[in-house]
Amino acid sequence: MLERLINFINTVYFPVAISLILLFFSFFLWLSYRRLIAPFNQQISSILTQIEEISCSHDNSLFFQQLENIVTQHSLFTHTWYLFIHRLGHSQQDNFEVNKSLNLHRLLSSQINIRFYQSLPGMFIQTGLFFTFIGLLAALYAAGTGLLSDDLNVVRDSLQMLLIAATFKFSTSLAGIFSAIVFAWREKSHWYRMQNKLNDFTEYLESYLYSYLQQDINLKQSKEKQDVQQESSNNRHNSHTDDELQKIAELASKSLENTIEAQSLTLKN
Repeated sequence: MLERLINFINTVYFPVAISLILLFFSFFLWLSYRRLIAPFNQQISSILTQIEEISCSHDNSLFFQQLENIVTQHSLFTHTWYLFIHRLGHSQQDNFEVNKSLNLHRLLSSQINIRFYQSLPGMFIQTGLFFTFIGLLAALYAAGTGLLSDDLNVVRDSLQMLLIAATFKFSTSLAGIFSAIVFAWREKSHWYRMQNKLNDFTEYLESYLYSYLQQDINLKQSKEKQDVQQESSNNRHNSHTDDELQKIAELASKSLENTIEAQSLTLKN
């Protein structure tokens, strides 16, 4: 059984078949990756298109409500958007960063195993090297018996078979490296495009968010200023009232003293 397996591994067809399977599998995984990220590309493009159609209203709160209605219509953004709103309400407004809440890892975590697909290039290389070493071990094992022969023709044939087998065994490594390079190139390219689209959205959001928060801050400051002025006016009014009461009390006291003195003079007379 072992001999038959080793003989099969030493055939030219085995490394070629493994290489083709590895190339086909990498291509299948790439199609799967592209299918999984397609909804995000469609939804972020739709959001950017609808945002451009919104009229820039002076009422930032109305614009923010329109923006929320647009974003929550897209399933991949709904949960992350509500988390963003919650975090916005419990953070310092002057140092809030949108990218910490709205990023690709958060948005795609429910749709795709990002870590798995980003580690695939390394797995392709490791798989190609694994089958290369398996083939080399099988070739050395098969050639070992021939190299121990006293017949030079048998030794020569064994060495020739070893070199031919080793040559084809490296095809699996080449297939793994080629798959890794192409897959990593396409994956990074699509990731870069998605990141650029998301950056356009977050930068757009930050600009209006800053304006919205600035308006809110101005309203609060204006209200605080009005409260201070009202309190100051009330204090002045109370101060004037106290002065008037004090003057009335002094006049009443003097009037009472004058009355007492008049009564005293009347009694003496």
